[in-house]
Amino acid sequence: MAANQIPEELNAVLVFTTGDLGYACDPLKSRDNLRQHLDGGYLATDDDRRFLQHELADVLNSPQYKKVCSFFHRDPSVLDWYYSMYARESCDEPANAVAAIVCGKETPKGAVVIIKDGPADKWDMLKTEMDVDEVAKTLWYYHKSGVSAQAEFGERTLLRILMSEISGPVEAVNMSWM
Repeated sequence: MAANQIPEELNAVLVFTTGDLGYACDPLKSRDNLRQHLDGGYLATDDDRRFLQHELADVLNSPQYKKVCSFFHRDPSVLDWYYSMYARESCDEPANAVAAIVCGKETPKGAVVIIKDGPADKWDMLKTEMDVDEVAKTLWYYHKSGVSAQAEFGERTLLRILMSEISGPVEAVNMSWM
Protein backbone atom coordinates (compact mmCIF):
# COMPACT_ATOMS: atom_id res chain seq x y z
CA MET A 1 0.00 0.00 0.00
CA ALA A 2 1.37 3.42 -0.92
CA ALA A 3 1.68 6.12 1.71
CA ASN A 4 -1.43 8.10 2.61
CA GLN A 5 -3.85 5.57 1.20
CA ILE A 6 -7.17 4.25 2.38
CA PRO A 7 -6.61 0.57 3.28
CA GLU A 8 -8.63 -2.22 1.70
CA GLU A 9 -9.74 -3.66 5.05
CA LEU A 10 -11.74 -2.02 7.82
CA ASN A 11 -9.37 -0.50 10.35
CA ALA A 12 -11.76 1.41 12.60
CA VAL A 13 -15.15 0.98 14.24
CA LEU A 14 -17.41 3.97 14.71
CA VAL A 15 -19.66 3.87 17.77
CA PHE A 16 -22.78 6.02 17.54
CA THR A 17 -25.20 7.28 20.15
CA THR A 18 -28.88 6.34 19.88
CA GLY A 19 -29.56 9.92 18.77
CA ASP A 20 -27.17 9.42 15.83
CA LEU A 21 -29.21 6.42 14.65
CA GLY A 22 -32.39 8.45 14.24
CA TYR A 23 -34.59 5.85 15.93
CA ALA A 24 -35.02 4.47 19.44
CA CYS A 25 -32.71 1.54 20.06
CA ASP A 26 -31.39 0.75 23.55
CA PRO A 27 -27.85 -0.59 22.96
CA LEU A 28 -27.78 -2.30 26.35
CA LYS A 29 -30.93 -4.35 25.77
CA SER A 30 -29.38 -6.94 23.43
CA ARG A 31 -26.18 -7.64 21.53
CA ASP A 32 -28.07 -7.05 18.27
CA ASN A 33 -29.12 -3.60 19.48
CA LEU A 34 -25.56 -2.85 20.54
CA ARG A 35 -24.32 -3.96 17.10
CA GLN A 36 -26.68 -1.46 15.44
CA HIS A 37 -24.66 1.32 17.10
CA LEU A 38 -21.42 0.16 15.41
CA ASP A 39 -20.19 0.67 11.87
CA GLY A 40 -16.89 -0.16 10.21
CA GLY A 41 -14.66 2.57 8.88
CA TYR A 42 -11.58 3.12 6.76
CA LEU A 43 -8.97 5.58 8.01
CA ALA A 44 -6.02 6.58 5.81
CA THR A 45 -2.63 5.37 7.03
CA ASP A 46 1.03 5.83 6.24
CA ASP A 47 3.42 3.05 5.16
CA ASP A 48 3.73 1.88 8.79
CA ARG A 49 -0.08 1.51 9.03
CA ARG A 50 -0.32 4.42 11.48
CA PHE A 51 -3.26 6.74 11.05
CA LEU A 52 -2.60 10.06 9.40
CA GLN A 53 -2.79 12.88 11.93
CA HIS A 54 -5.98 14.42 10.54
CA GLU A 55 -7.95 11.18 10.15
CA LEU A 56 -9.39 10.92 13.66
CA ALA A 57 -10.08 14.67 13.71
CA ASP A 58 -12.02 14.33 10.45
CA VAL A 59 -14.06 11.34 11.65
CA LEU A 60 -14.81 12.90 15.03
CA ASN A 61 -15.48 16.27 13.41
CA SER A 62 -13.16 18.01 15.86
CA PRO A 63 -9.43 18.76 15.93
CA GLN A 64 -9.48 18.21 19.69
CA TYR A 65 -9.84 14.57 20.62
CA LYS A 66 -8.26 12.19 23.09
CA LYS A 67 -7.86 8.53 23.87
CA VAL A 68 -10.53 7.80 26.47
CA CYS A 69 -9.71 4.17 27.18
CA SER A 70 -8.06 0.98 26.03
CA PHE A 71 -9.51 -2.47 26.50
CA PHE A 72 -8.63 -6.02 25.53
CA HIS A 73 -10.56 -8.41 23.31
CA ARG A 74 -12.84 -10.78 25.21
CA ASP A 75 -10.49 -13.73 24.50
CA PRO A 76 -8.25 -13.92 27.61
CA SER A 77 -5.31 -15.26 25.58
CA VAL A 78 -5.02 -11.97 23.64
CA LEU A 79 -2.14 -10.03 25.19
CA ASP A 80 -0.23 -8.49 22.25
CA TRP A 81 -2.92 -6.08 21.06
CA TYR A 82 -5.93 -4.24 22.38
CA TYR A 83 -8.57 -1.77 21.31
CA SER A 84 -8.20 1.97 21.91
CA MET A 85 -11.16 4.33 21.94
CA TYR A 86 -11.00 7.98 20.88
CA ALA A 87 -13.56 10.72 21.49
CA ARG A 88 -13.87 14.48 21.21
CA GLU A 89 -12.47 16.37 24.18
CA SER A 90 -15.67 18.35 24.58
CA CYS A 91 -19.07 17.68 23.11
CA ASP A 92 -22.64 18.80 23.75
CA GLU A 93 -24.14 15.54 22.49
CA PRO A 94 -25.60 12.82 24.73
CA ALA A 95 -23.37 10.37 26.57
CA ASN A 96 -22.39 7.36 24.50
CA ALA A 97 -23.96 4.36 26.29
CA VAL A 98 -21.89 1.85 24.33
CA ALA A 99 -18.62 3.63 25.13
CA ALA A 100 -19.65 3.78 28.80
CA ILE A 101 -19.41 -0.03 28.95
CA VAL A 102 -15.60 0.11 28.85
CA CYS A 103 -14.81 3.71 29.87
CA GLY A 104 -15.70 3.59 33.53
CA LYS A 105 -16.37 6.97 35.11
CA GLU A 106 -15.24 9.09 32.15
CA THR A 107 -18.07 8.43 29.69
CA PRO A 108 -17.51 10.24 26.40
CA LYS A 109 -20.30 12.12 24.68
CA GLY A 110 -21.17 11.78 21.01
CA ALA A 111 -19.71 9.33 18.54
CA VAL A 112 -16.40 7.60 19.29
CA VAL A 113 -13.87 5.64 17.23
CA ILE A 114 -12.32 2.29 18.19
CA ILE A 115 -9.08 1.09 16.59
CA LYS A 116 -6.66 -1.78 17.18
CA ASP A 117 -3.57 -0.75 19.07
CA GLY A 118 -0.64 -2.34 20.80
CA PRO A 119 2.73 -1.81 22.43
CA ALA A 120 5.36 -0.16 20.23
CA ASP A 121 7.59 -3.24 20.21
CA LYS A 122 4.73 -5.35 18.77
CA TRP A 123 3.44 -2.81 16.22
CA ASP A 124 5.11 -4.38 13.18
CA MET A 125 3.27 -7.66 13.89
CA LEU A 126 -0.13 -6.06 14.59
CA LYS A 127 -2.93 -6.81 12.17
CA THR A 128 -4.97 -3.60 12.17
CA GLU A 129 -8.00 -5.06 10.40
CA MET A 130 -11.17 -4.69 12.45
CA ASP A 131 -14.15 -7.03 12.65
CA VAL A 132 -17.21 -5.04 13.73
CA ASP A 133 -19.00 -8.17 14.96
CA GLU A 134 -16.03 -9.13 17.17
CA VAL A 135 -15.96 -5.62 18.65
CA ALA A 136 -19.70 -5.95 19.37
CA LYS A 137 -19.14 -9.34 21.04
CA THR A 138 -16.30 -7.92 23.13
CA LEU A 139 -18.32 -4.90 24.25
CA TRP A 140 -21.28 -7.16 25.06
CA TYR A 141 -18.97 -9.45 27.05
CA TYR A 142 -17.83 -6.54 29.23
CA HIS A 143 -21.42 -5.36 29.64
CA LYS A 144 -22.89 -8.73 30.65
CA SER A 145 -19.95 -10.18 32.60
CA GLY A 146 -19.46 -7.20 34.88
CA VAL A 147 -15.70 -7.45 34.30
CA SER A 148 -14.08 -4.03 34.58
CA ALA A 149 -12.41 -3.25 31.25
CA GLN A 150 -9.96 -0.99 33.07
CA ALA A 151 -8.96 -3.64 35.62
CA GLU A 152 -8.72 -6.27 32.88
CA PHE A 153 -6.50 -3.95 30.84
CA GLY A 154 -4.17 -3.46 33.79
CA GLU A 155 -3.98 -7.18 34.57
CA ARG A 156 -3.31 -8.29 31.00
CA THR A 157 -0.77 -5.53 30.43
CA LEU A 158 1.09 -6.61 33.55
CA LEU A 159 0.90 -10.25 32.43
CA ARG A 160 2.30 -9.32 28.99
CA ILE A 161 5.18 -7.40 30.60
CA LEU A 162 5.97 -10.21 33.02
CA MET A 163 5.87 -12.79 30.24
CA SER A 164 8.24 -10.71 28.10
CA GLU A 165 10.62 -10.31 31.07
CA ILE A 166 10.61 -14.06 31.67
CA SER A 167 11.02 -15.01 28.01
CA GLY A 168 13.94 -12.58 27.51
CA PRO A 169 16.36 -14.17 30.00
CA VAL A 170 15.19 -17.69 29.11
CA GLU A 171 16.12 -17.12 25.46
CA ALA A 172 19.52 -15.79 26.54
CA VAL A 173 20.12 -18.87 28.69
CA ASN A 174 19.08 -21.20 25.87
CA MET A 175 21.43 -19.42 23.48
CA SER A 176 24.35 -19.74 25.92
CA TRP A 177 24.09 -23.53 25.76
CA MET A 178 24.67 -23.54 22.00
